[in-house]
Amino acid sequence: MERNVMGELNMHRAAGTKPNFSDIARRHGLDRHAVTRYWKEDGEAADRRSESESVPVPLTR
Repeated sequence: MERNVMGELNMHRAAGTKPNFSDIARRHGLDRHAVTRYWKEDGEAADRRSESESVPVPLTR
């Protein structure tokens, strides 16, 4: 879904207009602050997942 948001923000950048972040967030089911962050990061959304590997959970009997 983020790809659609990024594409829409890129269209606004190309047109030189400022988007309505609340409207975009509502249509895509995101928080308006997340959409604003994508706009400020210029389409380079950071992957905030952890770099560490997940630890397997031991099976109990």
